[in-house]
Amino acid sequence: TYEAATTIAAPVTIAASVVVTGDGLAARKPTQTAFPETQRDFVLGVNGVWCPESDAMKLANAAADMHERITGVRTPGIPAWNETHYVIPGTTLGLGDLPSQTALENFGLRTMASYQLTRQIMAIVKHCLASGKPDCCIYVYCHSQGARVCDHSFKDIPKKYRNMLVAVGIEGQQMFDSGLVGNLANYANSKDVVPYT
Repeated sequence: TYEAATTIAAPVTIAASVVVTGDGLAARKPTQTAFPETQRDFVLGVNGVWCPESDAMKLANAAADMHERITGVRTPGIPAWNETHYVIPGTTLGLGDLPSQTALENFGLRTMASYQLTRQIMAIVKHCLASGKPDCCIYVYCHSQGARVCDHSFKDIPKKYRNMLVAVGIEGQQMFDSGLVGNLANYANSKDVVPYT
């Protein structure tokens, strides 16, 4: 379920983290690997907490619409679903998401959402290189907690490919550091009830 980024965790730690975060309940999503041969722009949407898969698709489509308005290029949106686990009844809080950010990632582990996003990005990179388009652009729109998912995913992408990435953090829980990817923007709302770090 997890990919060790900077350290090698004991199997018991990984097993415990799967239970604590609820990622053990998450089905591994298929990675899209087939793309039009001429496609140069790719748009991914990564949702925040408490979004069903249908809403993740809506975010990806909205990101594709935004991308078209800015660039004039229409490309299908690809959802990278950040699933919420162990939801507190009557609230929008997922208990499983909190320890995964504070504890697991400090051990160099990645949540299922970050791992799957990395796989999807690398599938696109592979397609671009194989089709002779090393100048492809992968636009990743990251909302709220999705920005934290993206930050960890980007750090697992080999540095030589990160220039292909354009990251847009929208009211992100995490601000992207300058130089993390080829180009980036952080949009924050001072009235957002979810603080960013």
